[in-house]
Amino acid sequence: CAHALVPPGILILFCLLIIVFAKRKVKPLLILVAVFIYLVSINPTAELLLNPLERQYSLPSIDEIRQCNAYIILGGGTNEDAPAIDGKGVPEGDALARVIAGYRLYLIFQKPIIVSGGGSPGHEPSAVTMKRFLVSLGVNEKHIYTESRSRDTYENARYTKELCGETQFRRVLLITSAYHMRRSMMLFGKFFK
Repeated sequence: CAHALVPPGILILFCLLIIVFAKRKVKPLLILVAVFIYLVSINPTAELLLNPLERQYSLPSIDEIRQCNAYIILGGGTNEDAPAIDGKGVPEGDALARVIAGYRLYLIFQKPIIVSGGGSPGHEPSAVTMKRFLVSLGVNEKHIYTESRSRDTYENARYTKELCGETQFRRVLLITSAYHMRRSMMLFGKFFK
């Protein structure tokens, strides 16, 4: 019942309410809108749309991972209001999954980690939040490099390339969400040739 009061449920309820009072000619259109909103909000539709993007790149082999000098983790969202043991704010959603993937690789291979992601004015950059989170998990702070100027994927690539030049990291492993990999690989490919 509570799900009906938040989007998209509230939008569907609103359409259904309008259908009751709408003229006969408009009702079929409103029904189609309500069905469309429902269909785009359920997991099977999301999976149908994301699967082609997610299957485009395979996971690197253990040997490829072992040959990397560092991991680059791209930001993807922060919950600034979440209380955290080590400060305020934690990575959320896509960023959390990316950070955990990088952390798991760090446990196996002990490679340096570059966290990349800026923030809007007045907010902590996502790279700073990710770094604090990784340190709280036990990653040595000296093994974490922070790129906090970027505002989009293009700038993630540009600024991490600069950082890699300073640190002599020549082979890097990019960690992002599967649906974001195509765009990331295209943009990082321009800087990491």
